[in-house]
Amino acid sequence: MPVSANIKATRMELLARRKRLSMARRIRDLLKDKRDELMRNFIDMVRDERSSRDDLEKRLVEAYSMVDRARLSLLPDEIEELFGSDFRVKVESEAKTIAGVRIPKLSYEVEGMSPEPFDYRLIQASRSFKDLLPDLMKIMGLDRSIELLSREIEETRKRVNALEHVLIPNLEDEVKYIQTKLDEIERSHIASLMRIKDLIRGAPT
Repeated sequence: MPVSANIKATRMELLARRKRLSMARRIRDLLKDKRDELMRNFIDMVRDERSSRDDLEKRLVEAYSMVDRARLSLLPDEIEELFGSDFRVKVESEAKTIAGVRIPKLSYEVEGMSPEPFDYRLIQASRSFKDLLPDLMKIMGLDRSIELLSREIEETRKRVNALEHVLIPNLEDEVKYIQTKLDEIERSHIASLMRIKDLIRGAPT
């Protein structure tokens, strides 16, 4: 890479560039470790989310199947009463940190009352739906966590690439350039000293 002609070839500049280069390499290594940790957690979460979602979908199908069978024997007024219940789920979110990323940890609280089902199939379906709440909260939390981790992984990857392919090579070229210039100056000084020495030796006494 071309090096700016404005760089001063001095020992102080060389030391400063070497210090920046060493710091950039340390930051790159730390960011790589962070990226790898994020990736491990991301992959684990994706696997967990897929497994949990597959299980949830199967149980939802079973619960809805119970409801459908029960509805065949219900009157319209009974169905309206059932679905007019004052039943709510209050979701709360806490935060935990993974490799510096705050991800949600969801919890819930059931508010209101639902009418007691009057068909044993509806009773089973109602219990099935309530039993799904913890898994539903888990999947919602995983989905959001996966989104946040994916963003952080992308940002960390960009920073690593910028350090690895731009800043560090530039600093390496600058260090090499300054070192080469200093070596040239030193050789020139040595050559001058040798000429002066030869002149002194050759001078008449």
